[in-house]
Parts: sequence; C-alpha cells; structure tokens
Amino acid sequence: MNINFPKNKIFLADLILQRTDGFIKCGGGSFLSNWMNGDNKEHLANFLIENGKYESFMKYTMRSYLEEVIEFTNFFDIEKEKNLISIGPGNGFLNCYYFKKLNSKKYY
Repeated sequence: MNINFPKNKIFLADLILQRTDGFIKCGGGSFLSNWMNGDNKEHLANFLIENGKYESFMKYTMRSYLEEVIEFTNFFDIEKEKNLISIGPGNGFLNCYYFKKLNSKKYY
C-alpha cells in the first residue's frame, strides 16, 4: 500500500497528537509537555522537521498502525466477518490498513 502524506504542519501536528508514543520515542516529550501547557501545536511538527526526525516518526507510526490491525484481526478472526465499523477518531490510516486486510469486504 502506498500512502501519500499531505505536506502540511497542521496535519502532522494532529497525527502527532493522535500517536504520541512515536513522538516521545523521537525525543519530543518536552515539546508535548509544552503543548499541554498551552503552546501552539505547530511547534510539534517543527520539532520533527527541524531535527530530521520526521521519517523516523512516520515509520514508527505506520508500523504501529499495522501492528494494531494484525493484533485486532488475529484476536477477532476478522477474516470470517462480513462487516466492520470504525467509530474512533483519526485520519483514516488505521482504516486503510483494515480495508486492505479485508480486501473487498465491507468496512463502515
């Protein structure tokens, strides 16, 4: 699967806030703390870009999405299911991985 990411700091900052684990592993913990204390979220994206950590964060994050899909599909034996619904917040990456795993089955 090939995913093209928007070249947009707001998109990246939102992804960081959805997937803080990878951001913290990249050394961004203090920047996350600053955001929690009122800083603008754009500085989160700037941290990754200015420190050459964007690619590491994205690889870690996409891998974690895929691991969640594998864990979920193995636990629920989802291959036998006909429908699946997503009600969680997010930007659709997890949904894309599920859709690929389910092939032509319905995903709501």
